[in-house]
Amino acid sequence: MQCKCGFENAADARFCGSCRAPLGDGPGSAVPSPAESSTAPTAAAGSERAPARPLPRATVAIIGLVVVVAAAGYWWINRPPGPYKPDNGGLYPINVNGKYGFMDRSGKTVITPQFDQTFGFSEGLAGVLVGTKWGYINTKGVVAITPQFDFAMPFRYGRARVQLANRYGYIDKEGKYVGSPTFPWASEFSGEFAAVQTADRALALVNQSGKTVLLAKVDSLGYAFSSGLLPAASGGKWGFMDTTGKWVIDPQFEGVRGFADGLAPVLVGGRWGYIDQKGKFVVNPQYDSGGEFSEGYANFVSGGKWGFIDTKGRVVSDAKFLDALPFRDGLAPVQTEDGWGFIDRTGKMVISPQFDSAGMFQNGLAHVTALGKEAYITTAGKFVVDPFPGTNVLAERTRRQQAFVGEWAGNSRLVITSNGGHIRAVSPGGSWIFQGELLVDNKLRLRTGSPSGTFGFDLELSSDGRSLTGQWRGVGGTTYPVAFTKFIP
Repeated sequence: MQCKCGFENAADARFCGSCRAPLGDGPGSAVPSPAESSTAPTAAAGSERAPARPLPRATVAIIGLVVVVAAAGYWWINRPPGPYKPDNGGLYPINVNGKYGFMDRSGKTVITPQFDQTFGFSEGLAGVLVGTKWGYINTKGVVAITPQFDFAMPFRYGRARVQLANRYGYIDKEGKYVGSPTFPWASEFSGEFAAVQTADRALALVNQSGKTVLLAKVDSLGYAFSSGLLPAASGGKWGFMDTTGKWVIDPQFEGVRGFADGLAPVLVGGRWGYIDQKGKFVVNPQYDSGGEFSEGYANFVSGGKWGFIDTKGRVVSDAKFLDALPFRDGLAPVQTEDGWGFIDRTGKMVISPQFDSAGMFQNGLAHVTALGKEAYITTAGKFVVDPFPGTNVLAERTRRQQAFVGEWAGNSRLVITSNGGHIRAVSPGGSWIFQGELLVDNKLRLRTGSPSGTFGFDLELSSDGRSLTGQWRGVGGTTYPVAFTKFIP
């Protein structure tokens, strides 16, 4: 196509290659060359540029995919932290004659028992009590932060809450203070922030650099952020705020707990239900109490008994337990009349109730107590180091219970019985019925209650099984010695 300037352009050109004038039928358009078809398309009148060619569909799809992946990656990197998941690095506290050390997963002692107390390892350091002061050791058992604090909590997100006298502060892993230890109240860090009360009693947020941001019109704060939201109260009602102090879910509930798995327990009309992060009810208020979710399940109380629901509000384990703790490593500790055991996510009892207490699993092991002994078990219910070699908890419990069974005469008379693993003692005429608890080293605690309080016996069985000695403990704490001899017909 020939331009009016005389320059011969290609047939499909839209602008002159010499003077850059538009080519076509409009003002200043080119003169068609003889070689051009009379039906050739022309540029729109007054057009300054030719329309862009559409991108191929495959290219558009690839660009869209790249944008989506980039956005997802940015969200993942900057997502608010969920509930903190502690990691002990495979080291577990052990208590030997009142001193604490650590074992590994195999049960081997790797840090000699020498400390007066510990909460265990977190983020490579463990708080330990030496005399009256707390400090921190590393995984080799070497002191990393000199004992100097009146109290010290485990590290979370690189910061640990410590106490000096009646004030709290935060330290880093070198033991250096982050800001000043001047807070009358302080929570642990959850992500970048922690909730505190300043020296002048104002509520605030503090970041990991120690900078505080005061919060306006807030009466009370929850203990920790979760999924970027912190429980907070204003005007006697609870809601949730973000890390800038802005209300995300307005104060409207009688009580709340933290978010986990996208849901938070809230109290309305004396009943607990669960809301999502938009404040919409997913599980309507219906429970006496509701715990936070863990691994997709939450424990709840109904009719004085504990059960579990999933994130859809479906009951996976009926309310039938005396107590229940959250799921960890796929198992949850639950208490029955026979003691503590563990259920799986279907509600099936997979480790039979037999323990006097049980903690949640961490990295494959859980701490339990039985008959005064401390131990760790695996998710299969096996002891790492067996405290009852040659027997098991249930058999040993039965043996010890049977040793106490019988009629005993002394300061008064007692008839001790064992039924279904439960010990009880009856005084003459049945005036008092005591519930029994086996302790370590053939010791038995008998207790009953009255409107005035609790009272009973603390007894120890002799090596020949023929006598009980100990003391009577009254309501007011008064004691006097007692002794019984077993009646043998």
